[in-house]
Amino acid sequence: MSSAPDGSSPGAASSTGHNTRVSQRASRSCTECKRRKIRCDKTVPCSQCIRAKAPAKCRIEMVELTTKYTKSRQEIEFLHRLKTSLTATSLAEANDLISSRLTLLETGQEPVKPRKPVPRGSSDHFHDVLNDQQTDETFDIAKTLMRLGRGYPNPADVLDQTVPDSEFSLAVIESAPDIGIARKLVIYYLEHLSWHHPVLHHGEFLSQCESFWATGEMITPQWACVYFAVLSASAYNLPESLCDATYTRQILRQRSEFWYQQMFNTLFCTDYTLNHSVFSIQGIIISCMVAHPLGQAVRQMVLLSSSLRIAQCLGYAAQTPSRPIASGELFDLRAKITEEVQRRIWWQILVQDYFLVPMAGSYGVSPNHFTTPMPLNCNDDMIEQPPEVPTISSYCINLAKMALLMPQLIDGLRSPTTTTREAQYRHIKFIDSKMRKLMAELPAFLRPETPFDPSWPVWIAWARSTLTISAADKIIMIHRSFLIKSFQDPQTYDFTRRTCVSAALTILNEFHRVKNNDVVRLWIIPTFTVSAAIVIGLDISYRMKNKEAYEAKHLELLNATIDTLKMTLMDYDVTVRQGVTLLENLLTYKLNSDMSPSLWDENCTPHLDELIGYMGENHPWDAEPQL
Repeated sequence: MSSAPDGSSPGAASSTGHNTRVSQRASRSCTECKRRKIRCDKTVPCSQCIRAKAPAKCRIEMVELTTKYTKSRQEIEFLHRLKTSLTATSLAEANDLISSRLTLLETGQEPVKPRKPVPRGSSDHFHDVLNDQQTDETFDIAKTLMRLGRGYPNPADVLDQTVPDSEFSLAVIESAPDIGIARKLVIYYLEHLSWHHPVLHHGEFLSQCESFWATGEMITPQWACVYFAVLSASAYNLPESLCDATYTRQILRQRSEFWYQQMFNTLFCTDYTLNHSVFSIQGIIISCMVAHPLGQAVRQMVLLSSSLRIAQCLGYAAQTPSRPIASGELFDLRAKITEEVQRRIWWQILVQDYFLVPMAGSYGVSPNHFTTPMPLNCNDDMIEQPPEVPTISSYCINLAKMALLMPQLIDGLRSPTTTTREAQYRHIKFIDSKMRKLMAELPAFLRPETPFDPSWPVWIAWARSTLTISAADKIIMIHRSFLIKSFQDPQTYDFTRRTCVSAALTILNEFHRVKNNDVVRLWIIPTFTVSAAIVIGLDISYRMKNKEAYEAKHLELLNATIDTLKMTLMDYDVTVRQGVTLLENLLTYKLNSDMSPSLWDENCTPHLDELIGYMGENHPWDAEPQL
């Protein structure tokens, strides 16, 4: 909405025109706060736009109401007030009253009142803003809570914030590194790591960071969740070549753990389960990069589950496919960025949810219960590219296609038509074939055999290695419920045994290929390496038990993997530390020539199953060691 021709403020009264949007109720929040999905205090300019140094963009949209705002009772009250004003001979007050009523009848919106200067962090001001918002946002909150199947006894409870912005900004500044280090970590994350969880728009986030570094103020307290998550992920994965005497590798690891904890504290200080924000979801997703190696996997699972529900409440699951943008066509870039970021967030949550199926035995949202399409294969300019062109979304788009197989897999294993073991095994082979088809259809730039093109982004080499290892791990995941059976009955389940051993060897060979590169610290690589090493160890163990020949080079590769993990990552990654201990025990007790035969008795199968987190026939899934 633009300013009136007479120069009045954007929120001032104006007659509705033919181009005015039609709505059932008046707009209260400014267009910028609506776009960013944050609370607006209903003044022009609002505090959020002032904080973002964009007061000129703060406008409240005028809409044409589909129903008349006035009722007889309201008219009677208005006439009584007008009579009182005229009796008191306050013509100016009466004129203001009539003008206000005309504006309300025409647009359904009260005229904008001048802002009163109040001290930042004033509790009275905060209470007044809260009271203004309660009536205006009740309708939105009611719709949200009715979708959840719950009542809303007091909307004010949902709108409450627990920490004044000024105090919170000061706490963030005290917990964060100095600006030079922070800028270095943020830029490293955006240039080298964001492809793994592309839930940020680079330009927008960097602009928010620059504003925070310059003023010490955040656009909203929950923005600190994203900030700390980025610092934590970047500090954990920062190459030693970029470290200095102040921030050594071990210090960065400690700071990474501290900033992860600060992200977690921020979520609860801002009451993120009541005050829904895109920033809390982004922070949770990004922190997956460090939660597993820091030993916070169980906590992260709970946070991811809550982020799924918050995303549903914010409408991220209900997007519809948009019309493709033609070359040279003008479009609203800000609206497109918002839409695309929401898509990326939703599909990142789905990927995390579906790949947690082995741990949870179920998934949080059915593929039939959302409409949001996959993200576009585009960079931050929002121009869609062909699938064979690498973009910031390419890796996650291909990973999401693999993730969609997980609900199909578990649903098929629990279907009434697959109650027999033979039927379940046929279903696993069917899903295996679909997974192989997806791997064969990967774009060339993600295939390890394709020569590297210098024009590609610097992170493509990392994405290749990560996807090679992740895809091989998903093959093992598909067969996991028959993995132990394939060792015990290789005649019946030979396909699973050969498939899983081959996938495990792929992972170990790729690990040794990149063990001296910076990518090796990315949590997926050492974690899935441990899983693959366990499969190879079990294969060798059962072959020795059955007096079968085994490949000596497999045992050499297993020992080399354990040694490399111990030297490079055992003191850095909690999952690696646990995995190395488990593998050493496997070599010590299971590969010993004078081991007790009772260890291989059928009655001891559950003990062996623990090596890969197997959960038994009644629960046909097993937990991944990294989760």
